[in-house]
Amino acid sequence: MTTSHNENDRQMFAAGLKAVLTAAAGAAITVLLLAGCSAGPTVTQEQAAARVNHMLTATGASITPRPRLVTDKAGTDISSCVDEAEGQSDARVQAVGRYLLRGIPEKDNPKVAKQVLRYWTSKGYAPGTFRMDTSNPQLNGSTKDGYLIALDPNNEGQLSIVASSPCVWPHGTPPPQH
Repeated sequence: MTTSHNENDRQMFAAGLKAVLTAAAGAAITVLLLAGCSAGPTVTQEQAAARVNHMLTATGASITPRPRLVTDKAGTDISSCVDEAEGQSDARVQAVGRYLLRGIPEKDNPKVAKQVLRYWTSKGYAPGTFRMDTSNPQLNGSTKDGYLIALDPNNEGQLSIVASSPCVWPHGTPPPQH
């Protein structure tokens, strides 16, 4: 891969991550308003990472013809969740994963986006914002339990899928209060 492809992949990752995190912020506010700030048990970070990876690979498998899923990292990233109001982390983490969809001609991007939207809808994902009328479609969705997923193109028209978990306790339970 050339340097321009690596830079383009990084830019695509940043754009996809920004879309997912922007959607995550909106979803987090909604969840907090509906459920209050819960300090109770969650899935573990390993379970969240496995779910994120499954969402991505299952989405890739739903596309015909099937693309090659390529990542520039091994596995799913785990990052700290930061309370935007306080600018601090309460030790919860978020799993984030991304795959580039290789082998899809740019002219097929709208067809692929429609397949992805149908698949997500069939799985009960709530569609978020989407743009389907161009060769560079964008869409995102969320699950009822706060996982987010997005399909985004890079500057070269290559699609990627990005997913993230809600904030979870690394071991599934909050740390003891002192």
